[in-house]
Amino acid sequence: MIKKFTIFTLDLKKKRFLLTAFFVWGISQITLQIFILYFPTILATSFSQIIYIVLGFHLYSSKVFKIKKRNNYHIQRFLMMSLILWFINFYGINFLNILIVNKNICATLMIPILAISSFSMQKYLIFK
Repeated sequence: MIKKFTIFTLDLKKKRFLLTAFFVWGISQITLQIFILYFPTILATSFSQIIYIVLGFHLYSSKVFKIKKRNNYHIQRFLMMSLILWFINFYGINFLNILIVNKNICATLMIPILAISSFSMQKYLIFK
């Protein structure tokens, strides 16, 4: 029997992640979509990533993974993950831009890859 996927079948941590991700990724993606129209991809993705780091570290650590004491270990790992995600995003947008002319569409297509990578790295490597 095939199980129907709904938000209600997810555990609490995944629900909190999705809600927080909607906010954090929403803000950083809006920033990216606007900046990518006016600036080179490297600047647009960098500025978007800075917003993601500031908002994401605070909200993911406190709201999703319920870390009471954040330390240098968490900060270093989160910054490393953010750098990896930036590389994936920057090179992914540039690669897709070879196939698709519109960079905004390319950036939008990168969201699921980045979201899955982000959740996995945070759950298993950063806030374990």
